[in-house]
Amino acid sequence: IRVGCVRVHDNVGAFWLSRADLTAEVDHLRFGNTRRWGPLVLCNGGPDALCAGVLAGQHTDSLLREIGFSQQEIDDLRAAGIVASEPV
Repeated sequence: IRVGCVRVHDNVGAFWLSRADLTAEVDHLRFGNTRRWGPLVLCNGGPDALCAGVLAGQHTDSLLREIGFSQQEIDDLRAAGIVASEPV
C-alpha cells in the first residue's frame, strides 16, 4: 500500500505571516482590519482579491429580498425563528 504524506509546518502562523503573497488585509464585520490567508495554489481565473469571511446569516435578508420577500415577511420569518443571523 502506498500512502501520500506531507510534512506539517511546525509553526503555521509564522508560515502564513512570512508569505505576504498568500495573505491580505481585509475589513471584517466583527474583527475589523485583520489579515487573512488565501489559497495555497494560485491559478489563472482565481480571485483577484481576498474578502473578509462572512458571519452566519450575514446575507440572509438581502437574499430573501432578491427572491421576492418583503421586509415584513423577512421580519416575520425572523420572529418565528425560521431564519436567523449571527450577531456582529
